[in-house]
Amino acid sequence: MTKSVTISRWIRVFSMSILGSTAFDGAIAQSPRNLDLVLKPHMVDGRMDYVGVTMRLHSVDVRAGSPLLNMYMITAGVPSDRYDASDLTVTDASGAVQLIQNDDPVDPANNRYLRRWTTTRRVNGDLVVAFRGMPTPPNQYRGGPVMDMRAEDGGMNGRGGHFLVFPDDSASYRVQVRWDLSGMPSGSRGVWTHGEGDASAVLTPETLAGTIFMAGPVKSYPTPPNCTFSVYWQTQPHWDVNEIGPVLQKIYQYYGRLFDDT
Repeated sequence: MTKSVTISRWIRVFSMSILGSTAFDGAIAQSPRNLDLVLKPHMVDGRMDYVGVTMRLHSVDVRAGSPLLNMYMITAGVPSDRYDASDLTVTDASGAVQLIQNDDPVDPANNRYLRRWTTTRRVNGDLVVAFRGMPTPPNQYRGGPVMDMRAEDGGMNGRGGHFLVFPDDSASYRVQVRWDLSGMPSGSRGVWTHGEGDASAVLTPETLAGTIFMAGPVKSYPTPPNCTFSVYWQTQPHWDVNEIGPVLQKIYQYYGRLFDDT
């Protein structure tokens, strides 16, 4: 089981584990399909103003009118980037793909509901979706865990469910994340729940939505990060991470053993 935990508003604690593949819904177990994500943060006057995202779904074959893509409209009371179809550039082997947009009924508890897209024709080959993820303006920050994406101290820090678009299914995908940091200052780092720099993991769209992305002048404990427990931050907290980090690691290891999740 993979976790990402926010400690105050500054710290992300990443635990990384190897995930096994699972079967597609209602189908015989098979290898996960490939899903590639390239993230390119864009900076203006030293501040991240958007993240360019290109998602490639390999070897797609979806009939006209069948579920194709979705995104979260809200999570735990925090609105997402809420793209319209016109915000997405979508192509497949035959060229441009026209989307039909529909929203699920609004969740009265304000917890979660989805926007979904179908198509006017059959989609085949590699499906490429390009869009821009936008950070939440500071005057719209909410208390509690960071469920959105924020510009932070020359970088970005965000949850996938806030700014990503997903395949509209619950199948397993081999997700490959790559960072294009060419528009960021020298020494910038790109970190994802499942690794720093180029990293991959087998995930469903729902678990991908819960992963954390961070890029910029990222600091970490321990040095270098290890494969089971690491703390990453950008804004310096009012306490010593090198002092608290070992304590957090012991607590994490204890609960890992307690819940047989090591």
